[in-house]
Amino acid sequence: MTGAVGSGSTFYFTIPLVAAGPGVTKPVAARAPRLPPASASLRLLVAEDGEDNRSLLQYFLRGEPVTVQLAENGQVAVDMVLGGAEFDLILMDSDMPVLDGYAATRKIREWQASAGIHPTPIIALSAHALEELVHASLDAGCNAHLAKPVERDALIDTLYLYTVSGEAGKLVEAVKLAEQVKQIEPAEETASEQLAPEIAALVPQYLASKWRQMEEAQGRLREHDLEPVRRFGHNLRGTGRGYGFPPLEQIGKDLEAAATGHEEARIAEQLERLRQFLDQESVPV
Repeated sequence: MTGAVGSGSTFYFTIPLVAAGPGVTKPVAARAPRLPPASASLRLLVAEDGEDNRSLLQYFLRGEPVTVQLAENGQVAVDMVLGGAEFDLILMDSDMPVLDGYAATRKIREWQASAGIHPTPIIALSAHALEELVHASLDAGCNAHLAKPVERDALIDTLYLYTVSGEAGKLVEAVKLAEQVKQIEPAEETASEQLAPEIAALVPQYLASKWRQMEEAQGRLREHDLEPVRRFGHNLRGTGRGYGFPPLEQIGKDLEAAATGHEEARIAEQLERLRQFLDQESVPV
């Protein structure tokens, strides 16, 4: 497959070992395909437990020459690959239930090595862009690391690099010598009405789901079961900005930190903060 990278792209990472900072999806009336036409669609596996993130990724890939299969956790992704499913690239969320992205990537790499199969490009997705977590992704066997919320341009540029250009493998060793993590300043806050129409149409459903998840988190807190609360905060952190609500990203970050530290009073404060925000933005359903 051959083609040229589309003009006007904004790169949020250092090729090919990547740490892209959070950003805001730019409003557009219509998007032309960025990937060049191919004789067959690129086969992508998206391993991501968050429905909100899956929806955003699928929206970004609309109109591109790709077919997408979904896995709700790392174990499902491993079972699919070891079961013979072939993919041109895997997007692997780092923080998933049952089996996380690091362990899933290691299992896939071990199996591919033992079977003599050429390694499938695996791109880590994470709500964190901390240097140590970027290194953890790379050490597990990922080719690159993208921070959520993923920008469409960064996503398509990564797909092009690892599936179309064919030059990624030639660059890896050279870039490893000068590996660095590029820190991105937080993008300017935006409102949901500034989003692309297809994403804006998903906002009511997104906010309604936050009401339900908030109530579930409150129930978990009463039972002192904090891991589901941490995961809720983590997912909120990775989706708020992508749906046009940067304050939700910060609430998710604070909620995740509180649950990680087993600070129940602080968890209650963040859930109340979330309730107040949702009161201003939507009507519970």
